[in-house]
Amino acid sequence: MTKQDIRQTAEAVDSGSHAPEVTSLREHLADLRAENARLEAELHARRREVATLHSMLGQMMRGPWVYVDDDSRPAGPDKTPSVGAMPANHAALLLASLGTTWFLTGLIWTIQVDGYPLFASVGREVFAAFEADHTSRITPLVGPVMGAELLLAFTLLFDRPTTMPIWLAWVGAAIVGVIWLSTAFVQVPLHDRLGRGFDADAHRSLVATNWIRTIGWTVRAGGLTWVAWRSLVPANP
Repeated sequence: MTKQDIRQTAEAVDSGSHAPEVTSLREHLADLRAENARLEAELHARRREVATLHSMLGQMMRGPWVYVDDDSRPAGPDKTPSVGAMPANHAALLLASLGTTWFLTGLIWTIQVDGYPLFASVGREVFAAFEADHTSRITPLVGPVMGAELLLAFTLLFDRPTTMPIWLAWVGAAIVGVIWLSTAFVQVPLHDRLGRGFDADAHRSLVATNWIRTIGWTVRAGGLTWVAWRSLVPANP
């Protein structure tokens, strides 16, 4: 169809002619306008849905584990990088504390219910060598993590997330202190006695007193997990 044909058709439609072909064309145009209006309304609704999803995604992406700015202003020296509502340094401190403490909690429970009780089944004639091998293997595994946990617990006393009450920071540090004291003055001397050969009394004391560390690390892990949960779940307005 040429431009002239289109112009003539438009003039015929606008003229109010009742010719069958013009009437049919006029009805067809009315249908097209109605369909166009329907499609525009549907497009508008889809745009609203996309905007809603975009807003929800933005809120999710501003959660505790994604680095974002506090607002839309350009980052500058007056703005602290944050993870959700938590400054990035506090998020890193909390994650490191969770990692070290839960690692030690899982390890101590394994030792408590499986490792130490099985010492009695090793055999007296080979126990001294077994104990020496156990100590040489476990110390490099546990020592650095315990040292890191001690440093983190001390740091939390002076620089902690706002979701961690000060009393919890002190309780957590006190638990770490008790664990270190128990290790140095109870468990290590008992291991020294066992290193000279199996001693039933020393073994029973080791299993019993190790509950100090098992319960202590479990309580500390629970407290840190509670803080992490408070950081993930926004407070009710």
